[in-house]
Amino acid sequence: EFCERLAAYGWWVHFMTPTKGGSQPCDVIACKNGVPWLIDCKTCEDKVFRLSRLEDNQKLAFDRFIRTGNTNCWIAIKHDDEIYGVSYQMLSRLGKVELSEVTKWIFR
Repeated sequence: EFCERLAAYGWWVHFMTPTKGGSQPCDVIACKNGVPWLIDCKTCEDKVFRLSRLEDNQKLAFDRFIRTGNTNCWIAIKHDDEIYGVSYQMLSRLGKVELSEVTKWIFR
């Protein structure tokens, strides 16, 4: 669903098909205007999303992506049919976020 929305707004999108071991570093690699994004997609039952929801391999991949000069590591969080976006860097600093305090994902 998330990939389809991005593609409809002109993004190049690749869904990382999960393996049996779940070893993919993120769910989506997306690019637009020459800028790559790593995005992990999560659903959330309540209004708080915690860093602990990310797996170690996802954190390691995001950290490596940042160390190599990239900046767009995002978590797309679906709650009550809305999709919120929070940067991995911000989530790492805070440890958790209240969804009411982050921006709904704007597709453009």
